[in-house]
Amino acid sequence: MRRPGAVLAGAALLLGGCVYYNALYNAERLFQEGEGHAREGRDSLAAARYREVVQKSAKGFRQEPAGAWADDALLLMGRAYLRLGELREARAALEEAFRLADSESVRLGARLSLGVARVMGGDVD
Repeated sequence: MRRPGAVLAGAALLLGGCVYYNALYNAERLFQEGEGHAREGRDSLAAARYREVVQKSAKGFRQEPAGAWADDALLLMGRAYLRLGELREARAALEEAFRLADSESVRLGARLSLGVARVMGGDVD
């Protein structure tokens, strides 16, 4: 016999995960829009999209800092900070993404982006 409380708790967890994934999906879509604007020379529109990416990724991360997509949210946030030229914030997000990474692709993306941040900051070693 199923307990109504257990079913509701399970449904709430599933819904929470969907909301979190949706926020991350939207942030990724906004990042791609920002990249398109940057390629076309629309810098102010690109910056606006990157700021939205930071907000959505940060919100998603705060909702579930130990969630399955926390490393992805931090990587995306770090990449957006890089595009904005905010190197200290980018490094912090990327280092945490690297530390939390469950997958090799996130780990490699964080490491590559950290290298870019270092070069942008003047470290050419």
